Amino acid sequence: MRSLVADLITELRCDLALPETKVQVFINSISSLLSWTQRYSMSVIKTFITTKNLSLDDVDTIKLINNLHVPNITADVQTHKDNIVYIGSRAKCLIPEPVEILLGKRKIIHRVLLHPSRGKKFQNRIKRNQFSQKVKVKKDVCHYISPIDTIRLIMSNPEARDMVENEAPRKDETIRTFQDGRQFSLNTFLNEHPCALRLSFHIDEGEYANPLGSRKGNNKLTNVCIKLQNIDSRLNSSLERVYVVLMVKSSVLKKYGYKKVFQPLIGDLLKLESKEGVQIKFDSGIYTLRATLVNVLGDTLAIHDLYGLLGPSANYFCRACMITRADLQNGNFGDNFPHRTAQSVKNDLEAVNNNEITASQCGVKQDCVLHELLYFRWPNNHVFDPMHDILEGILPMVIKKIVIYIVYDSKSLTVSDVNRMLDEFDYGETEVRDKPSPNFTIKNLKTKGNTISQSAAQSWLLLRSFPFIFHDILTTKGEWSNLLL
Repeated sequence: MRSLVADLITELRCDLALPETKVQVFINSISSLLSWTQRYSMSVIKTFITTKNLSLDDVDTIKLINNLHVPNITADVQTHKDNIVYIGSRAKCLIPEPVEILLGKRKIIHRVLLHPSRGKKFQNRIKRNQFSQKVKVKKDVCHYISPIDTIRLIMSNPEARDMVENEAPRKDETIRTFQDGRQFSLNTFLNEHPCALRLSFHIDEGEYANPLGSRKGNNKLTNVCIKLQNIDSRLNSSLERVYVVLMVKSSVLKKYGYKKVFQPLIGDLLKLESKEGVQIKFDSGIYTLRATLVNVLGDTLAIHDLYGLLGPSANYFCRACMITRADLQNGNFGDNFPHRTAQSVKNDLEAVNNNEITASQCGVKQDCVLHELLYFRWPNNHVFDPMHDILEGILPMVIKKIVIYIVYDSKSLTVSDVNRMLDEFDYGETEVRDKPSPNFTIKNLKTKGNTISQSAAQSWLLLRSFPFIFHDILTTKGEWSNLLL
């Protein structure tokens, strides 16, 4: 019972949507239920003893009554810290916990008017600078969870180790995983250690509150997470397989830069891709843990900043090739422009540092902090983020253009008709939670920009359902249908 209840409470605590107060309510309820059950059992036994005229001093009777006493079965997981210790005892290794890393300090000066009063006295005090000055020191920090500790916990599971060691590429020409592609075959580290863990690196911003007005964006957090590519895709598609390694306020990251904030992460990744690796001791023996970074994903602004590139509004805006903004707008795109390579980026950076060219002439302004790693170079990272690049980028622009065509150019429907058709369409039970919002307005359509006020999940559902909702209209405009397809 104790083990079962401890596992149940641990599972509840793993649900981020459930606050600790609710977990404590559950713990108290379990304790109360056990207490009442114990009292009831004791009363039944005592009634049985008196009915049978048994002696309460008898050894067997005393033993029976004592056996009815059940200790506190929630003691192992009463608090969050108790829970961490319990999980560690089950996993037989340390549970990774966040460490606060000090990046710097800054002074904040508060000035308070002494003996505030109104009228002329107030104005005279201001003139005489009668203020009390308080200086507070505020720390700029980031919170870091070592990927070594996280991976050690994952690989403590024998099934996870078997999954990694038995992973094999396909014998046909089908590309199923990173292991089947050209980038894997060109990676010297993975050629030497085929069973090494391949890490995908994800970076994104998010707000933990819903601020209004001028406070919007002040509390944005930058979250850095990793995924293990070696885990079977049937398991790896779950968000439970995304592991946080670093969290920092976006304003703090901008102030100190990626080089300083990412220093502990870079140090751990260098240990994982070293020749010796990281030695882990299990009951079955010594396991050598090796891993290397192969992919980096994130929104365009964050990736450009991390890679040391100019912003996406620059003339050389693309991180894949040397196309210019004018060429793109004139329709001159495709394989007509040289691709960026690790060597070409290195040459551009040297030319910028030697003042031979400016950053605007190549799009590169500084070196990438991830280049401190031995086997990662961002020009070889041929991965784009479909959520940011498509669902929050190109798709809203396309949908907005089509709706503008329907409402203003062809005048087939009004804005109200569009909203009604979006609202009445049967998306199915599994898609109800991501149902697109029928919030198109005349003002929104006329406003410059690509936003359609839909989340990425809503945009993904809208893309798949749009050809069915507006089928009759799209059949008369073939280029729109082709664009959606």
